[in-house]
Amino acid sequence: MTIETTINGMVHTLSIRSGDRLVDILRKDLKITSLLPDCRGGTCGRCLIIMDGRLCHSCLLPAFKAQGADISTYERVSESPVALAVEKGFIEDGQHPCQFCRTAKIMVLTDLLIKSPLPDREEILDHLELVPCPCTDPEALSSTVQKVAEHINRRKFNREK
Repeated sequence: MTIETTINGMVHTLSIRSGDRLVDILRKDLKITSLLPDCRGGTCGRCLIIMDGRLCHSCLLPAFKAQGADISTYERVSESPVALAVEKGFIEDGQHPCQFCRTAKIMVLTDLLIKSPLPDREEILDHLELVPCPCTDPEALSSTVQKVAEHINRRKFNREK
């Protein structure tokens, strides 16, 4: 079977088999190294993508579901101003997610800040549950994300302090 999909802004035609998972096709055929199917059950967050505007675990998606979809991986998301602000916030607040979960936390928090420009503590904690790694304190990370959101919004409305 052949599918056509847009991945990180480029249209790709991919040959797949009926049992293929999207994460495996993206890693094997397109060499997208940020995706790691570690848990194979959608619990670790290392396979997160944004497909048609929704955060998804690519290890749980059959590859055929990507037909006609617009997919962004960490490689593309990490270049966005919001993701760069999240990374800067990590550094400024001394938050150091481990190498295991760093990309997943950036994906989750960037997605949240795009959809909810001023998230409250509960929204942030709910999103962080998608990446259950204990390397950072969720409460401290929530505070960092709120600071990042306020900074982004001040810049957006030219109210820089």
